[in-house]
Amino acid sequence: MEQLDRLVSFADAVAAVFNSNQWIRRRPAAGGFSLVEHAWHLADLETEGYGDRIRRLLRETNPYFADFRGDAIAEQRRYIEQAIEPAITRFLVQRFANVDVLRRVTADQWQRRAQQEGAGEVTLARVAEMMSEHDRGHAVEIAALLRELGVDVPPALEAFANDPPMRKTA
Repeated sequence: MEQLDRLVSFADAVAAVFNSNQWIRRRPAAGGFSLVEHAWHLADLETEGYGDRIRRLLRETNPYFADFRGDAIAEQRRYIEQAIEPAITRFLVQRFANVDVLRRVTADQWQRRAQQEGAGEVTLARVAEMMSEHDRGHAVEIAALLRELGVDVPPALEAFANDPPMRKTA
């Protein structure tokens, strides 16, 4: 599926940026996450948010998902002070694991439902769409930060920032 391929491509694109940038702790002038904060947010959300939601949707009947409060978690876990490499590794491992699970989902499973705080009813297909939409948001923010730092935005990341997310999963 093209959307699942995009989820993998995004992981590869941001990993390359995170691994090659010397300004990992510099925040944008207008506020927002530094590169290390983006990396940890992506890693934690992929594991504790999306990974958990995917597993629970496949196991439970109509589970309830609390909102993932990324800004509060970033402050609480002091992302800005952390090393970036473990975050990159964690994000990539969990993203690839999530996509592997999604590639094996049946047509009926894509329609399994849950309730999500702040979003209402969601299906497994919608969770995959939300992942793609979230990726695009981070691509936009990371590309803007790189431009502010005077760093060339890699074409793969620029493509995510400029393309609208896909809306059809299954």
